[in-house]
Amino acid sequence: MSKFKVSVTSGNSKMGIMANLSLPPIVTCRANTPCAQGCYGLKGVYLYKNVRQCHINNLEAFKSDSKDFKMQILSQIPIIGMFRWHTVGDIVNDEYLQIMVDIAKKAKGVKFLAFTKQYEMINKYLETKKLPTNLKVVFSGWKGLEMDNPYNLPTAWMLDHKDVDERIPKDSLPCGGGCATCGVCFNLRKRQSVFFLKH
Repeated sequence: MSKFKVSVTSGNSKMGIMANLSLPPIVTCRANTPCAQGCYGLKGVYLYKNVRQCHINNLEAFKSDSKDFKMQILSQIPIIGMFRWHTVGDIVNDEYLQIMVDIAKKAKGVKFLAFTKQYEMINKYLETKKLPTNLKVVFSGWKGLEMDNPYNLPTAWMLDHKDVDERIPKDSLPCGGGCATCGVCFNLRKRQSVFFLKH
């Protein structure tokens, strides 16, 4: 059993009352991501020591005892509702991804959402396996970062009016904020996309 307590939290100005779990930014993200400079995860509430420590503890809990990490999450998530992976941070490795899949299979009444730039990891998984229908993985696009999406997963794009990414589909849906009341991203289908204004 891990000595680190996993913190599934809920409630902020954008997420509303929605269960979510975050990890430290940068160290859990891909090495070449251009959003590391000016990362929003290093701003705002992450500057508070208690929030930062919760994210660190979540990662340490996984690293020290992945089975206990999974059980701690399962004990804290709702029976029904929505759950957001990583408002800060990203999928750590293949084992972590499998835990996300296992949790979705156990908690069938919950819709799970994960934005990720770990394209290669997801593509490798999909070569031989399928994601549960209640786990929506959305590839997060950023100008300057090549995205390989052979399985046509839904995409989310960062829109910077000063330097527009021409790959953003013309029919991409704008993020209206308020995840808990909107829920669009949880129901995106293959080839569909949303865009967020750079912040």
